[in-house]
Amino acid sequence: MDTQAVLAQLDLSDEAVRNEVFGALVDAGLDFGTCTRVFGKRDESELQDAYYEAARDKESPGEIEVDDNAIISKGDEPPGAYVMAWVWVSDNDAGIAEDDDGEDDDIHTIDGPSMVV
Repeated sequence: MDTQAVLAQLDLSDEAVRNEVFGALVDAGLDFGTCTRVFGKRDESELQDAYYEAARDKESPGEIEVDDNAIISKGDEPPGAYVMAWVWVSDNDAGIAEDDDGEDDDIHTIDGPSMVV
């Protein structure tokens, strides 16, 4: 299949179309881990490396963790960047009591941590 030809037929500037395409990709098996690997692919520039290393310096295992493929979003005001990280929040900190069955219906497991939707 020629993926580029298929995508060229879609108006991806339309949010409804993007949502429909993304929904179909998720239904076909696309997961959050894959998205972060694609969007977080660093070009290994000195600038990206500097933000990444500064974020890694702020890590605290079990509390704040930065993945190797962390997404980096450069900002202008104030100068800097957001670096995607995982922040651990215990059930107790969130004021959540465990369900009787031990399952959370609103939490979706991804490749690694879980995502609340």
